[in-house]
Amino acid sequence: MAVYVDGMRARYGRMILCHLIAARAVEKAWRVRDMVPSCPHCHAGILPEDGLGKSLINREMEMRRRDIAKKNEDAKTLTGN
Repeated sequence: MAVYVDGMRARYGRMILCHLIAARAVEKAWRVRDMVPSCPHCHAGILPEDGLGKSLINREMEMRRRDIAKKNEDAKTLTGN
């Protein structure tokens, strides 16, 4: 039991650390006065008032969507369209 609890704590700690690293990166980017972070997909600027983090999507669904988009993009490249 103690090993299981310690494993859960370690996993939770890593999750929190990743979240904090991402949050710090976004906050640092927003502190730059003449630049804003951009979406890695559509390259649109993301402003603090856009509500980053207020809406969520299931991780598995998002990974599937990205896989499908990548396959479609690869198919376009192969056909030359």
